[in-house]
Amino acid sequence: MAELASHRELGRGRWGARWLEALADLPGAVPAQLIRGRALVGANRVGDLRIGPGVVSARIQDERPLDYPAAVTLPVLDDATWNRLTDMLAAQAAHLASLLAAEAPAIDPAPLMPGPGQLRTVCTCEDRDRQPCRHTAALCYRIATAFDEDPFGLLLLRGRTKPQVLTALRDRRGAVSFDPTTPGRLARDAYRTSPGPLPRAIPRPRPIGSGPLTPSLAHPPTASGLTESELAELATHAARRARELLGDDFHDSRPP
Repeated sequence: MAELASHRELGRGRWGARWLEALADLPGAVPAQLIRGRALVGANRVGDLRIGPGVVSARIQDERPLDYPAAVTLPVLDDATWNRLTDMLAAQAAHLASLLAAEAPAIDPAPLMPGPGQLRTVCTCEDRDRQPCRHTAALCYRIATAFDEDPFGLLLLRGRTKPQVLTALRDRRGAVSFDPTTPGRLARDAYRTSPGPLPRAIPRPRPIGSGPLTPSLAHPPTASGLTESELAELATHAARRARELLGDDFHDSRPP
């Protein structure tokens, strides 16, 4: 197992930090046990971490050393809550991009966080009846780190796998209606269309640095989440980068 971050960095991400707030709010949470749990995480004593719908389990090696199975349970979200959450995530293309980059999207994570009395911890140690114990506290801290590393872990805990989430988001964004008379089309529709012949001649591009690039672009589809100015900026950067990659051969070439 890779070396973990320092104690101060546990739960440093958007969702990891909120998760640790829920841990601190647990009835019966004792500061001394939480401190011991953080120490166990810092010493890499949490292994075999497994996240599934409604439950996270692991084995925690104590100072003795002894291994203790521990688990955290949380109810999965109902369909209505998932629909609202999917709407939030599908509202901006940046949210999907964040998920694919293993970063928590900038949404209010409240629907994903434990409600009052929902988060439960289970352990086999001598403090099993006084939860959270040091072992389940360590598990909760390690879970926060896992959510910072991969936000899909929290979505799985609340009842949806990564493929299910991505499919729902892509369907939701693709289903956004827009005026069919407006130029532009969805990527999935364009993909199904047979391409036409390539043009026989390509105009020589303007040399880099000769002036601002002003690409003529169609209006982006509403479902893309982009404005005209944002699309123009993306096209400009893509064109400039393509020219840089092509190098001198591109600039010395002549159109047929």
